[in-house]
Formats: sequence, C-alpha cells, structure tokens
Amino acid sequence: MALVSLWIPAQVRCAVAEIGARPMEGSDLKPSEERRTNTPLMGELRGMSMHMLLNLLHMEKHTCVVIAEDCKLYLEDGEVVHAECGNTEGEEAFTRVFASDPHEQTILPQKPPKRTIHKEFDSLILATIVAMDEDGELQALSFDLVDDPENHSGRDEHDNNQTTRRSFDMDLEKLSEKELLRYVVENTAGALAAGLIGMDGISLGSYNTVPDFDTTVADAEFAQMLMIGQKAAANLKIAGELDELMFVGTKAIVIVRMVGPNFYTGVALKADGNIGMARLMQKKIVPILEKRLYGKK
Repeated sequence: MALVSLWIPAQVRCAVAEIGARPMEGSDLKPSEERRTNTPLMGELRGMSMHMLLNLLHMEKHTCVVIAEDCKLYLEDGEVVHAECGNTEGEEAFTRVFASDPHEQTILPQKPPKRTIHKEFDSLILATIVAMDEDGELQALSFDLVDDPENHSGRDEHDNNQTTRRSFDMDLEKLSEKELLRYVVENTAGALAAGLIGMDGISLGSYNTVPDFDTTVADAEFAQMLMIGQKAAANLKIAGELDELMFVGTKAIVIVRMVGPNFYTGVALKADGNIGMARLMQKKIVPILEKRLYGKK
C-alpha cells in the first residue's frame, strides 16, 4: 500500500500563538503568518482537545512536554517520542492520555528524557484511534437523516422542522451510499464534504455541507491526481499499489482513498480537521463499498 501526500505550499503553516503565564482558551490560538515556527510554548491551555493541540504542535515542529493531570507527552521536532502516564509509558501511556482527552494542559519547552514511541505522528494517531475503536472506547455515533435522501447539499435542511431523527449505531451495512458518506462527515470533526467518485471523474454520490462548493471540478481533479499517483507508485516499485492520497492546503485538507481499481472516496476537511478520524471512517466504509461495487464477499 502506498500513501502519497501533497503539501501546498511546500510547508503548510498553522502557527501557534504564544501561551503566556495566564490560562488561555482554545480560541486564543489563531493562525498568523507573523508568528514563527519556533515560537516558545509555555503556560496553561484550556478548551482545546488533545488531538487538535497535538496537530498544532506537530505541524509547527515543536519540542516540548504536554502535561495533562498525571500524564506527560514529550514531542521532539513535532513528533511524539515519549509518553508517561502513571506506571505506564510509551504507546500505552499515549493511548491513555488520548482516550481521556483532557481539555486542560500545561505546555513547557522541554526536551524528552528518552524515546519510547517510534511511530510517525499520523501513524501513531491512526493506530491509537483504531485501538480505541476496537476496545469500544469511541462513543456511539449517530446522526440525522433528512426526509429527502437526494438533498444533501448542506446543513440547512438538517436543522429545519422537516428533519426526521434516526439514530444509527455501527451497523453500516444497512446504510445507502449517500448515507455512508453523510456518516463520515457527521462523525469527523472538521469534515466539510465526502464523495464516492469513479476514476473517470464522475460522481456516484456526495454529501456536501458547503452550499457554494462545487465538487464537480474537484472530483475530476483528484481522479487525475490518483492516476498520476498510480504511475508514480508503479515507477517506484517498492511502494506497492496506491492506496491513499492526501492533499494539504493552507485552508483545507482532502483525503482520497481508493475503492478497488475503478473508484475512490474523498473527504474534505478544514485545516484543523481530524485527519486520523477521517482516515478511520474511510477505512470503515471502503470494504462495504467494494462489496457493493465489485460483488466482493
């Protein structure tokens, strides 16, 4: 399997504000081109999820310690390299902190005492989310369905009086293709849209929460990118078949995953969207889509 990431521009900037001695809210951390990647972090932070905080520290390549209750996470150049939580350390300790998701942290510039975590950042986050899902630590997911299943252009319909509330657990096999796409968007923080597209660029279905965002051009563009990525993977030989492509811009992220050789799913996120959860959601629905599109058992 091959993963291709396209960074636009060369390095995506999502600068982190200086954290002073006073407690700060998550809204106090705002992107700014004036701030530098080596901005020292020091002080207390409230109101931001652990995943979002780690994403910011990772993108800005900070070396620091994040203290949450009796746990500590050490980062070096934006990579999580060590975790301590009670009597545990390494990935087990990291999972404990990530699962508890404390919204009060203290960040100090400090080098890690040792290295007990060797996975790259995205792999670590994804593996942790998958482990949490397998252990039943992810909360039960539910969303609403509008009465008109063909109308998924935005959330205005989602809020009006014609909305029929229906709760779904994890039985995804019963959902239609469009309902699966909505499931992905509704249960991924920062997700804007999702689609199922053929490699000819023609959409088989979509769910879009941004009314003025025309996905038609994007569908064709990413189909073209996937074909280029497939050629690159074939030329590299050691990469295997292309499995996933990630397009990262300063304002949005798009993750596309192959559904067999002829189709792909795409998820568009805000710049601070939950990449790990988006990838997990895609991994959940792809086998279902492959079964329907190719008759796989």
